[in-house]
Amino acid sequence: MDFHANQGKEVVIQSGGRAYARHAIATHFVQPGESYLALIRRYVKPIYQPGDILASSEKVIALCQGRVVTEEQVRPGLLARLLARFVHRTPAGPGMGLPLKMQFAINLCGRRRVLWAALRAGFDKLRGVHGTFYRLLDGEVRGLDGFYGEDIPEYAHIGIRTPSQPDLVCDEVFRKTGVSMMIVDANDPDKVRAILENDIECMSARHEDSAALYDKASAVAPAFGMVGTLVGLINMLKGMNLDGDGASNIGTAMGTALITTLYGCVLAHMIFGPIATQLRRRDEEETLCKLIIVEGIMSIQSGANPKFLREKLLTFVAQRQRGEGGGKKSAGGEG
Repeated sequence: MDFHANQGKEVVIQSGGRAYARHAIATHFVQPGESYLALIRRYVKPIYQPGDILASSEKVIALCQGRVVTEEQVRPGLLARLLARFVHRTPAGPGMGLPLKMQFAINLCGRRRVLWAALRAGFDKLRGVHGTFYRLLDGEVRGLDGFYGEDIPEYAHIGIRTPSQPDLVCDEVFRKTGVSMMIVDANDPDKVRAILENDIECMSARHEDSAALYDKASAVAPAFGMVGTLVGLINMLKGMNLDGDGASNIGTAMGTALITTLYGCVLAHMIFGPIATQLRRRDEEETLCKLIIVEGIMSIQSGANPKFLREKLLTFVAQRQRGEGGGKKSAGGEG
C-alpha cells in the first residue's frame, strides 16, 4: 500500500536506530457518541497488518465516550470573566483566557481552589515560574479542548474533555479487534514551537527589566554623588570662619564633601554596572539552553535520528564546551 503522512510530516521517521513508516487514516468527522470500535473496524482493520500500532487522537476517543461540554452547561459567571482577563494568551490559543474554560475549572474544582491557584500563579509569575495555575488544579482543566473554532469551526461551541480510562480503552480495542493501539495528545509542531519561543521571549523581557533597573542605578549614581558633594560644599562654606580656627577645618570638610563623588563612581562602575552585565550574561546562557531544548523537542517530534540530533544540538555550544565525542577541537580553539 502507499503511505501518506499529514501535511508537513515525513512518512518515514527514525527512532532508536530503527525506521518507522506512518500512514494518516482519513475518517469522517466524528460525532459525540459514536463507537470507536466501529470506527476502527471501518477504517483501520482493512489496512492493518501485524506489528502495526494505531495512534488515535485523544479528541476522537473523548468524543466517542461522550465527554463533551456544551455552552449551555457552562455559563460563565462574574468570577470566571474576571479571572479570564488576567490570563496570558499564547500563539497556540486563548486557553484559560476564555471565560467558558475558566468557568469549567470553577465548576470542576470549586471557587476557593481556583482563586487560590490564580493567586499563587500571579505571585509565581513575578518570580518567573509558569504553569502554577494548572499544577494546582485538576488535570482535566489543562486537558479541556474546544470552545475555540479558529482551527475547527465545529469546536467553537463545545468543549472536549480528556478521555476516560484510556488504558482500558486500548485493552478493549486489542481484545475485540486485534489492533494494537495507543492514545496520544497530538500537537501541531508550529504551535508547540510558537509556545516555547514565546516563553523564551517573555523570559528575556523579564530579565531585561531587571538588568535595566541596575543600568538606571549605574547612570544616576554619579549624579547623586555630585549632589552629595554640592551639599557638603554648602555646609563647608556655611561653617567657614576665617577670623577664627575655621580655616584649619577646610581640608577635612572638603574631603568629606568630595568623598560622595567617589561613592557615586564606585556604586556605578563597581556594583550596579557589573550586576547589570552579569544579569545579561546569565540571560544569554539561559536563552541558549532553552533554544537547545526547543530544537531538541521539535526534532524528537519530527522523528529525527538520535545521532543526527546530538550533532545538531552540539552546534549551539562552543567547540571547547562540547566535551568528549563532540568532535576534535580546532587548532585555534574556537570560542
